[in-house]
Order: sequence, then C-alpha cells, then structure tokens
Amino acid sequence: MTEEGKNIQLVNDVFAALNRGDMQYILDIAADNIDWQSPVTGTIAEPISWAKPRQGKAELESFFKELFDKITLVEIKPLTFTAQDDRVFVEGTTKNIVKSNKQEYLVTWVMAITVRNGKCLRLRQYYDTADVLKAFPLEMRKAA
Repeated sequence: MTEEGKNIQLVNDVFAALNRGDMQYILDIAADNIDWQSPVTGTIAEPISWAKPRQGKAELESFFKELFDKITLVEIKPLTFTAQDDRVFVEGTTKNIVKSNKQEYLVTWVMAITVRNGKCLRLRQYYDTADVLKAFPLEMRKAA
C-alpha cells in the first residue's frame, strides 16, 4: 500500500472511531502538537462553543467534551477521499441531534487532514456554522 493509501486508511479509521464513540482512539492517533480547527472560521457563536482553534491533545479533548455536551452524534459519513503527499481531503456529512431540544440536523463538510508518521498532525474542517445554529433553540441563537 502506498503512503497516501495508508493515510486514507488512518483517516477512515478516525471516522469509524467517531461513529463508535471511541474518543481514546482519536486522542491516541493525534500528534501531541495537533493543530485542530473545526470549523475554520473567525466567528464563534455561543451555542457552538466548540467552534474555535485547538492546539495539542488536551485542547482536542476539550473540543470533543464541548461538542458532545451539546450534541449527540448520529452519524459521521465520509463520502470521498483524495490524498496527495501527507494530506488527505475528505468530503462528507454529519448528522447530529441537539441535546437541549432534540432537533436533528445535517451538515455537509470538507476536511483537510495532514498525517505524518502515522499521526494526525493538522485538521481543518470547513462547514457553514449557520446550518448548525439553525438547529439550536431560538433563545440560544439570539445570545450568539
């Protein structure tokens, strides 16, 4: 298997771990100095407090805690993978449920993930935060 093929497999394994709720696998596969931005935006809205840059494993763990305090992951579904050198680009969708109001929503996204020495070093996730905000209760959106 080529290095690019190995990188695609590693990234696909990360999605499988997310779907089964195995956060420890994701933390183990992350580089100590991981640079994680999900989403890549300068706008931070209170209902989606997880949407800010994270550096290192402790902040990555905090990302997942903030995310899963507010939503339940129904399914993360990678649709296409493209690899070049140490980068893997993935298009996909995620279906979630907001815990406070049981509102289900779907997000379409693209991720660019850098893999080096069998570890995820950098992640950039691109999605429209407005699509997520629509699922949160009106009073939370007004505060944002």
